[in-house]
Amino acid sequence: MKSAYPNLLSPIRIGKFVLKNRMQSSNSLPHFSQGPEEYPADAIIAHFVGRARTGAAFVTFAGVEDTYEMPPLPDNLDLSHFPEFDMRNPKCQNYMTEMVEAMHAVGSIVSGSLFSANRTYRYENEHGEIEAVSANSTVVADSSGMGGSIGDDIPAETLYKIAKSYGQRTALYKKLGFDAVTLHMSYRAQLPGQLLSPLSNKRTDEFGGSFENRCRFPLMM
Repeated sequence: MKSAYPNLLSPIRIGKFVLKNRMQSSNSLPHFSQGPEEYPADAIIAHFVGRARTGAAFVTFAGVEDTYEMPPLPDNLDLSHFPEFDMRNPKCQNYMTEMVEAMHAVGSIVSGSLFSANRTYRYENEHGEIEAVSANSTVVADSSGMGGSIGDDIPAETLYKIAKSYGQRTALYKKLGFDAVTLHMSYRAQLPGQLLSPLSNKRTDEFGGSFENRCRFPLMM
C-alpha cells in the first residue's frame, strides 16, 4: 500500500541540523507529573526522553521558567498546575542538561519554549542589574478570555526591553544544551500574539496599525 506521506520517516536538513525524520513533538508539559521541585522530576524527564526515543526528531520542552515575581495562581486555573522550574538554579540546570543529553543520545534535537503566562519579564540591563518589566495593560480584558487588548499605556521602551529579555532567555537555553527555541504566540494571551492580531492590538505607535508594524515586536524577538 502506497503511503500518503512517503517522506515522513526520511531525514531532512534544517540549517546545521539533520533531523532523523519529519516528526516533531510540539509544546507540551504534563500537568500533574511534577511535585514541588523547582527542577524536572524523574517523571518529567521520562516523558520528554520518551517522546524522543519513540520517534520525534524535534521535541519542544515547555518549561514555564520565566515566572519572574509571579503571584500564585488560583487552583481553578489550568495554568496553576504547570511546574515552575528555576532555570537559573544550578541544581535545576544539572537536571536540565542531563535531560537534554539523554534526548540527544537517541537522535533528537531539543527546543525550549519561550512562554510568559503573566507578562512580567526578567530583564538584565547593560549594567547587569535585574528588572521586572511588566507588559500588563490597563485595558480591560475582553469576554473571550484571550487576554483583551494592548494599547499605548505600555511604553515602546518597555517592549524593547521585553524583546531583549527573550534573547537573554534564549542564551540561557543555549547554555544548557538546547538546540533551538520555540516562540509561543498563540491565543492572543501571549504578548507577541496580542501585538500580531488586529483584534487585540490597539496601539497607535510603531508597534500598531499596519501589518508591518504589528510584526515589529516578533521580528525584534
